Amino acid sequence: EAELRWRHPLAGLLPPAEWPAPLPPALAERLLDRWLVEACTQFLRWGPRLDVREAATLWLALPAVWLEAPGLEAALERALTVSGLAPARLRLRLSPQPQGRHVLLPPVAQRLQARGCGLAAEGFGAGAASLAQLHELPVQA
Repeated sequence: EAELRWRHPLAGLLPPAEWPAPLPPALAERLLDRWLVEACTQFLRWGPRLDVREAATLWLALPAVWLEAPGLEAALERALTVSGLAPARLRLRLSPQPQGRHVLLPPVAQRLQARGCGLAAEGFGAGAASLAQLHELPVQA
């Protein structure tokens, strides 16, 4: 699993949800692009050394801040192309958004799934998202 962290000089390692908001859009897109390329490339490099099967999956945690980034799809496409990682070997972890009595995946997640990336829902059972709603989502995990 790969998760982007910021090494803050006072607060230590911070996940994207705890970064100061808002990040300038250009900076956010550069960080996202660099992280995706590095994660996909490194995953393929480590495989042979870790005796990983060809079907191993790279899990990427995508907090809402990245799902809302306008360059997410282009950055992911670039990362897959540069690294050579097949979309089917990628599983994107995200938190579905409650919408009334239902939960929905963001449209960008649905497009990435159509591209061949796997989806994993997290955060169920906390807040407004109920485990009873999990069956409504087209996720693999």
